Amino acid sequence: MKYRTLGSTGLDVSVIGVGTWQFGGEWGKDFAQDEVDEMLDKAGELGINLIDTAECYGDHLSEEFIGRY
Repeated sequence: MKYRTLGSTGLDVSVIGVGTWQFGGEWGKDFAQDEVDEMLDKAGELGINLIDTAECYGDHLSEEFIGRY
């Protein structure tokens, strides 16, 4: 995995991230915590450490999944 420094933070983030819009249920599928955990585990195995989320994704549902993870 390739990494880049995020601005002046000194944090190295992967050039590929995990988008979490689908976790909010607006994609036509309701996800369970164990499914989200599997996806985020796999992302970590691949060296992905950047997770993209926003408060509008399923009325905070994606952030709840990530927080519980």
